[in-house]
Amino acid sequence: MATVEGSLGEISSNSQTENVAIFIADSMRFDALPSTIADRGVSARAIAPSTYTGSSIPSLISGLYPAEHKVWDFNGRLTRKPVLLQSVENTAFNAETIWTDLDPADKPPLRMVRATPGEPLERLPEPFVYIEHDKGGHTPYGHSFDEYDSQTFYAEQIDDASEIPELYADSIDTACERFERMLDTLEDRDLLENTLVIFTADHGELLGESDRGGVYGHGRPMTPEVVDVPLVFIGGGLSEGDSYSNVLSGVDIVPTALGAQGRAVPNQLPGRDLWSNPPDARAHRSDVWFQTMLKGHEIGSYKATSLWSDTGGLVRHGDSRGKRLIHSHNFHCRTAPHSDIFWSQWSVRTHAKLLKTYLPSTVRYGTIDSTITDQMGTLSTEFDKGTRSTDEEIEDYSKEQLEKLGYV
Repeated sequence: MATVEGSLGEISSNSQTENVAIFIADSMRFDALPSTIADRGVSARAIAPSTYTGSSIPSLISGLYPAEHKVWDFNGRLTRKPVLLQSVENTAFNAETIWTDLDPADKPPLRMVRATPGEPLERLPEPFVYIEHDKGGHTPYGHSFDEYDSQTFYAEQIDDASEIPELYADSIDTACERFERMLDTLEDRDLLENTLVIFTADHGELLGESDRGGVYGHGRPMTPEVVDVPLVFIGGGLSEGDSYSNVLSGVDIVPTALGAQGRAVPNQLPGRDLWSNPPDARAHRSDVWFQTMLKGHEIGSYKATSLWSDTGGLVRHGDSRGKRLIHSHNFHCRTAPHSDIFWSQWSVRTHAKLLKTYLPSTVRYGTIDSTITDQMGTLSTEFDKGTRSTDEEIEDYSKEQLEKLGYV
């Protein structure tokens, strides 16, 4: 694979594209990216704007970091329709393989970003923006949401957790097959060369690594495995089998999509228009915020903001150490769907490793270079909530789904 420089527009044989298609594979870590997908275009390692779908999807579609759009969970909602969904008349958001018990228009990813299902890709008129949020590598690994819930899946793996990485890889392969079918649809319509296709993930996944405390899933703690995701640009006249050496960000997707379609990129977007500008050496943010509630009162929380570069990352925790300790114990040891398997593999060493990811006010991974230290002033010091759903029935139903998926 050759390393390339320059903007995507310079690499492409097209000056711009009519269409944009974005495929988001849930829970897909960077090191799980198959070469068959990377070889289709220009690939890079990217930093997820958040380690949780509830705040990352709004970032990927709005181009803003969570601390800016203020949507932290599935009952939040962007205050207005994002510019990406206003830039063309024809938009569609396909979430067929997730939240499978809900009607398309009621699915939280669509509601959070004020999207509508729209026409299927086979019939979507040009010019269009098409978004597909796929199950990807989310639990239950190797199975659909209709076959297992997360709790049942982990219960069956207690006796042989060694199978989990292979099952996770099976989920990734299945998601990539669906992505290939999306590319086939574009090729059948003779649209691939006039469509910038973007393959990425909303966050990565922990798979029981002992150095991270033997936990599974994502969201918390914030580690390289959950922030490092793939970002591949395909079609649109681009070359194949190339890569960028600089780390990119999920918030680069919106300005790049707008740039590819020749549309104005709002100045307030923090990401980079890679269609018009080459990547540069910079650090990228990732934010997450969870709260543990008891009778309407917060008793613990996990609040983290971070910067990540080509060489490492720095995670800065918010709130008190006591709140983080309560939250980590309550989630990983009691309420998480993986809690039983966590205890089945528990050791003093792995638990100490888990606490090392939670308790320090600052956690460092890899080498902290000047791009991180120079941008420390960009980290948020306070988080707050934005617009939330006021439909009580929808909120209750979403909570039921969250329990099935293992989020609460």
